[in-house]
Amino acid sequence: MFKNCCPHALNFYRKDDVVPFEMNGRPVQGKFTPKNGEIVPYRTIAPSGEIPRVKSDSLEVGMLENICDHETMFGETQGLPPETKGIILIVSGLILAANKERKDLRVPYCQVVDKEGKILGCLGLSR
Repeated sequence: MFKNCCPHALNFYRKDDVVPFEMNGRPVQGKFTPKNGEIVPYRTIAPSGEIPRVKSDSLEVGMLENICDHETMFGETQGLPPETKGIILIVSGLILAANKERKDLRVPYCQVVDKEGKILGCLGLSR
């Protein structure tokens, strides 16, 4: 069973229905777009309402060509449900990176985007 801990629904598409997404005539790694315009996801997972976050603090460290430069320090994860047998939590990449010891966490894998680059969904999950 999956629990979507992202703030939006996740749409899953079949690899046979997409082609590599191109920008300026070149394929963009990890992004795909529908072969024939619109496609329908084969599965959608609604958000669970539980959205874990990684605590962060920022410190202004200087200026780069008149733009403020900050250093961000990441702390502990907040709001991550406990590991439960049989439940896979779909989370952001930052949550996965901050909790490498957890075997129940996954992130969306290979974005599917429309012709303007707006995210429609993904091809699968990764850890």
